[in-house]
Amino acid sequence: MSSRNGIEPGDTAPAFELSNANPEQGGESVSLNQAVGKNGTVVMFTCNHCPYVIGSESRIEEVATIARQSGLGFVGINANDAEKYPDDSWIRMQQRAQRGMSYAYLH
Repeated sequence: MSSRNGIEPGDTAPAFELSNANPEQGGESVSLNQAVGKNGTVVMFTCNHCPYVIGSESRIEEVATIARQSGLGFVGINANDAEKYPDDSWIRMQQRAQRGMSYAYLH
């Protein structure tokens, strides 16, 4: 018998309402219901300190654009502990968002 951990494509996501470091894109906080597009939602788990994420910022923006054009909502969530990863602090999240992020950046 195998057991699943986490959420798989097609599963119902748990409700959330999270603070948004990019309030120009969705307001001070964003709920799952607000993030949903007519065809679903993409939730990108991202952060500020990972060199792979840093190197992929332009690709993430492209994915966000394609998602919106396809009727999908798109949000980024940073779930990291800022004490362990200081670059993932709220202030650093806001600074990253101000560099032109086109989607809500939630914590």
